[in-house]
Amino acid sequence: MNDLPVLNAILKSQAQSTLAKNLALARSACNVTQEQLAERAQLSRATIAQIEGGDADPKLSTIIELAIALGVSPVILLLDEQDLKALAKVSNNMPKSNLSESQIEDMRRLIQSGITNKITKAVSMGVGAVAGLGLTTTGAMVGAAIGSVLMPGVASIVFAACLGTALSKKWVSKHLDKEQPSNEDEKNE
Repeated sequence: MNDLPVLNAILKSQAQSTLAKNLALARSACNVTQEQLAERAQLSRATIAQIEGGDADPKLSTIIELAIALGVSPVILLLDEQDLKALAKVSNNMPKSNLSESQIEDMRRLIQSGITNKITKAVSMGVGAVAGLGLTTTGAMVGAAIGSVLMPGVASIVFAACLGTALSKKWVSKHLDKEQPSNEDEKNE
């Protein structure tokens, strides 16, 4: 794909802008100065200022250090408006899963075993359950897989699948598709 370097540059710039805004907002909400945050995260104040100014390309470990210093998830620092809109829509439009409590308990046991093929079986159960609901996009499958392992339970698996679908649709339509999503896609989000 010839557009990949251009897309990469655009996404990088948008992520830096989002991080800049969110870090400044998080710091303000925590009533912390740049100097205090720098000390807590073991970074320089200049680094904090560069990140908040959108002039830095921090490593993942730096974002994690900042999140820990603020007492938040690193994901919060990277959420943009589209992500938040997708989250709001997901929470209002979740279908009901057909997984029973005994199946959920089986999934928990499989995951707790720590054995890769058993974890994979638990993931397959979660992915299969959301596929049975018609949630078959790549985002839904990835969301269900992650939700199945992180928090096996009917609501969390379905929520993760719906979230994966909504975020992926928004991301793809915003960054990869030349066309806007159809009205039908908007209704399904």
